[in-house]
Amino acid sequence: MFVWDTSVELKRVPVSTGGSATITFTVPESATARRYWVESRCDGDESMTQTVPFRVTGTDKPSVVVPGVVGLNADQARKALADKGLLLGRTSGDGDKIQSQNPAAGKEVASGSKVDVDLGKLPPLVAVPNLVDGSQESAEAALASVGLKLGSVEGRGDVVRVQNPVAGREVRRGTAVDISVVSLPPQTVTVPDLVGASAAEVPTILRGRWLVLGQVSGDGDVVRQQSPKAGSRVRIGSAVTISTAVGVDPPRLVQVPDLVGGRLAAARSALTAVGLVPGGSQEGDRDIASQQPVAGTLVPAGTTVTLTVVQPLPWRAAAAALVLLLGIGAVGYRILRKRLEHRWVRGKVRVTARQTPAAAPTITESRTTKPMPVVRIEPHADAGRSILEEV
Repeated sequence: MFVWDTSVELKRVPVSTGGSATITFTVPESATARRYWVESRCDGDESMTQTVPFRVTGTDKPSVVVPGVVGLNADQARKALADKGLLLGRTSGDGDKIQSQNPAAGKEVASGSKVDVDLGKLPPLVAVPNLVDGSQESAEAALASVGLKLGSVEGRGDVVRVQNPVAGREVRRGTAVDISVVSLPPQTVTVPDLVGASAAEVPTILRGRWLVLGQVSGDGDVVRQQSPKAGSRVRIGSAVTISTAVGVDPPRLVQVPDLVGGRLAAARSALTAVGLVPGGSQEGDRDIASQQPVAGTLVPAGTTVTLTVVQPLPWRAAAAALVLLLGIGAVGYRILRKRLEHRWVRGKVRVTARQTPAAAPTITESRTTKPMPVVRIEPHADAGRSILEEV
């Protein structure tokens, strides 16, 4: 028996006693330029073994540089190797990306050689946590704790209502979970008036107030009693029980119009047009600040809609404010005027002092026969006077 490189059997040749055997073989294609051994063995007599070394100096196929395929998937690696004249060899592992290769990138091998790759292991699956009814911040923290991340966020609000994938589904680490959010509902709500309403419409009316329908007694079509009573404040999600009457026609439901921001006169007309009754302050024609029930609520025709108007400023306070503004304006005007006058005098008027010359004295004596005292008046020089001249 002849063996190539101590492991690959080449050929078995039967030999009689005293005979000899020879073979001719082809060097395997996987052989590279290095030293090999061909060994001859005698079956049944291990002492009859001879090994002959020889060196492979070259092959008929040109050598190529092995490209790097780490990080690629199997299909991408197969194409990259084929572009270099190589083949994808043994593939191990169950991951998505190649983690290692043999021969390594940059090594020269014969064209047509195979490159073995290892895909590694898939990351472990994790269960998606429940995010519904929590905040967006708590959802992001819960996902990060299990190796997941927050994906797209639809809607506006504080509370998660929908998630995808759903809670409990097993996904790979790093998967993004999309959520939809809504506004946080109030803690308590007002129970609507259901008496006289159609029993079939009650679930829709309650759902619009974050309430649910509880026990229903009676076989009628119209609500005759309810508990809690209309106007009560209860926690969201509370149940409202009703009893129905037979033989009573259900009322016509209408939708409450949006009146906030409009004028009172126009609101009264709009409510009357749809069969509702305006309530609250009806004085003047002021702007509407709020309404109850809110816009969009379905209520029976004839329901009173309470309107709250914007309160005007009291007349005394308004008068005081007006007097204060006028006073401030008058003081400011006087200050400004005085400053302007000073500026005008400084720029337009100058004072010139001129001295008036003294007049010559005149003495008049009496011509009477009787002597009499004489008073002499001597004029003196005038200190002068100031003359204002416009510049």
